[in-house]
Amino acid sequence: MWSGPPPFEPLQGHHFWTLRPSEPLWGRHYVAFVPGLDYNDTTNGGNFARQRRLLTAGGVRNELILTDDWGLTDANAEVVAKRLMELSVVHKKIIVVSASKGGLETAVALGRVMDPEGPALSRHG
Repeated sequence: MWSGPPPFEPLQGHHFWTLRPSEPLWGRHYVAFVPGLDYNDTTNGGNFARQRRLLTAGGVRNELILTDDWGLTDANAEVVAKRLMELSVVHKKIIVVSASKGGLETAVALGRVMDPEGPALSRHG
């Protein structure tokens, strides 16, 4: 269990948190974002642009898994599962972040599409 100081600290005068890139907790992880409905409309936040910028600025490797923003759940779950399997070849620890419609697509990808005999999955929710 990790017992050091939290990997986040408040910035003076701001209401958001910043990562301390030197923390080993984040150096071992890759963050994959599964976008929400109509994520190509950059005004709705479904593309996680702000979160990805903050992680990138903090030295955390991350990406947005490109799904069809108005696509069917099963088709997008296939895209998510395929990309997570590709990432698992390179990265041992992957944090998957999803919201809105991407949450359902991620659940289907992890629960039905991915090979249960494949990479070990740890679910936290």
